[in-house]
Amino acid sequence: NDFQDECQTLTPQLIDSNYKDLQFCIDNTEFVQNRVIAELSKCSLKLKSAEFVEFGSFRSGHRLQWWNLLSILELDSLSMDEESIVILITHALLQYGPVTKDRQSLICSWCPESHQQLLEDHFVDELIIRLDRHLKDCECNWQNELILVIITVIVMKIFTICNSTRKDHMTNFVLKCRKTGEKWIELISKTIQNSSSSDDDKMNALRDKIVIIGITNLLTYSIYIDSSNTLVLSNQDIISLLTIATTVHDNCILNKKTVHMSVFMRNLMRYSERVLLSIHP
Repeated sequence: NDFQDECQTLTPQLIDSNYKDLQFCIDNTEFVQNRVIAELSKCSLKLKSAEFVEFGSFRSGHRLQWWNLLSILELDSLSMDEESIVILITHALLQYGPVTKDRQSLICSWCPESHQQLLEDHFVDELIIRLDRHLKDCECNWQNELILVIITVIVMKIFTICNSTRKDHMTNFVLKCRKTGEKWIELISKTIQNSSSSDDDKMNALRDKIVIIGITNLLTYSIYIDSSNTLVLSNQDIISLLTIATTVHDNCILNKKTVHMSVFMRNLMRYSERVLLSIHP
C-alpha cells in the first residue's frame, strides 16, 4: 500500500555487501534477536559474528535502541568507520518510532516512546561521558570523518529532546563538535595545498572528507532553529557558517566525483541545506 511504499522510500538501504543481509534490521524495530542469530550463516568473512549480531540487534525493540547505543559507545563493539554503522545509528535516532496508544504512561506525552530515555538526566550524563571520550580520542585524527558524523547526529538528537537542565551542557558539546570539524577541515585543506602529489583520486578523497565534515558542521547550526532554544547567532557564528557553506560548495565543484557520493550522504547534504534555509531570514 501507499504507506508501506512511503516507509520504504524513507528507509535508507544498506549497499555494503557485508551488511546487506541485515536490511531488515534497519527497516523497523519489530523483530527479535533470534532472527538475527538465525541469519548468522550469511555473515561475511570480513565481519566477526559478534559484530553481525550486535549490528542486527541494535533496533530489536524500539525502547532498547538508546540503551544499545550506550553499550556500543562503552564497549566499542561496532566499527565507527563504516557507513553502514552511520546509517544504522542515524536512522534509529531520527525515526519517530511506533506510536504509543497510552501516552499518559510516558514521561512527557510530546516525546516518542523510542526516545523517552533522553528525558532522564542521568542517562544523558552517561551518554555524554562516553561521547566526550570518543571525541577526545579522535580529535587529532581527521582520517575517520564518519565518527564525527555519528557523534554529531547523536548530540543533535539529545539536544532537541533533553531537559532544560542539560541544555547548556549540550550546547557546549555541539560547539565542541563544530570546532573539531573546523579544525579537521583546516588540517585537510593544508594537506591538499602542501601536497606535491598529482594523484587525482587521492586529492578527490581528501575533498570528499572536507565535504562530509562540512555537511556535519552545518547540522550543528540547527540549534539556532530549535523551538525549545533561545540561542542567537553571533557575528562570529555567521562568519563560520558562511565559511563552512562556501567550503562545502567549492570542494563539491573541485571534486568531479562528488556526484557519485552515496545516497545516504546526499540525503545528509539535503538535510544540511534545509538547516541553511531555515536559518536564512
